[in-house]
Amino acid sequence: MTKHIWTFTYSYAIGLGGVNLILFYFDKDGGIGTSIAVLITAALLSLHQFVNHHGRMPTKNEKNLLAWMSLISAWITSIVLALIIVYIFDIFNELNALMAFIGQNIPIFIGAIIFVSLLYLAVLYSCYGGLGKRIFNASINQKTADTPM
Repeated sequence: MTKHIWTFTYSYAIGLGGVNLILFYFDKDGGIGTSIAVLITAALLSLHQFVNHHGRMPTKNEKNLLAWMSLISAWITSIVLALIIVYIFDIFNELNALMAFIGQNIPIFIGAIIFVSLLYLAVLYSCYGGLGKRIFNASINQKTADTPM
């Protein structure tokens, strides 16, 4: 299971970093939609590796573990990438201002963390569950259709 979480972590870090560099270059803001698109991509890559390794979809317990570990990985990766950005662009003053704002608005900050976590968790459960199953079945049907008789 650890191998699949590392696949998710690497995919999420590279995807989030790459997409944000592109957005930064074009002076655009991706918002949460960009993060969710990268989250879906990383989860589906992890699921693809799981299916190739085990030859089946994850069980309910495996799906729970994959979703929760992916959520934790996404948070840690996001925090590490944010700290790298703070260090590279030397924006410690902005970080201090943000921390002061958060300190004055703790309930709003906690509510936002809970909301985003629940949203991410729902997306991850969908990727490792229903959406993943449809993709898995479609790939099996495609392989069957491509096989000559």
